[in-house]
Amino acid sequence: MTAVSRAVEQLTRDHEELIEGRAVTAGPLLEQLHQARYSSVGAGGSRGAASGMVLNVKAFDLYEDIDGKVRAWLDHYRQPHQGELTDAVTRLHQILQAEDTGGRLEHRDEMLGMFDVMVYQIENLLDPPHEKELLFPCPECGERYDDTVTMEQRGGREVEVMTRQAALRIPVRVGRALVAECHACGKLWATRDDLISLAESAGGVVDFAALAASGL
Repeated sequence: MTAVSRAVEQLTRDHEELIEGRAVTAGPLLEQLHQARYSSVGAGGSRGAASGMVLNVKAFDLYEDIDGKVRAWLDHYRQPHQGELTDAVTRLHQILQAEDTGGRLEHRDEMLGMFDVMVYQIENLLDPPHEKELLFPCPECGERYDDTVTMEQRGGREVEVMTRQAALRIPVRVGRALVAECHACGKLWATRDDLISLAESAGGVVDFAALAASGL
């Protein structure tokens, strides 16, 4: 099974995952994300007055973003884009495979890599991994830091608290492909060539192979 096919399987079907050394069956990631849109818990949630359910805004936005992109690409290829999102993703994968086989697929790495990006985004939202910070400016936007301002109760009053992290961060989880992300501009480096380019822009100071193997 290719990496792309594996990503599509994770998104659309029951599949096997290795968790703490044990093989377990997990449901389709898109269905997990769909269910996570409404929950009794969740950071950044807001309660709907009518239903009494808590809206997980991040899960809702991510699901809508993936849904919109998949159906837009199906429309681009003049293919039906109605129905369940899992079926739409499978159909888009089949179309891209056919285009690639025929030598017609432009921006091949980016197009085929979109499924890995979906897996990366969903897994990071549902089960946040350890993050490795890259302490050099983003080659896309030039930002080095990502500052987050939150409100906290201190001494009986609400105050602003700023948290500073590196803009460039890589979620690291054993057995998962590395994807670097700039949290300032949203740029992703998801393919092998992308990561090599990112390492070169940093003067070769990042050993992505060692990072992936460490899982730390």
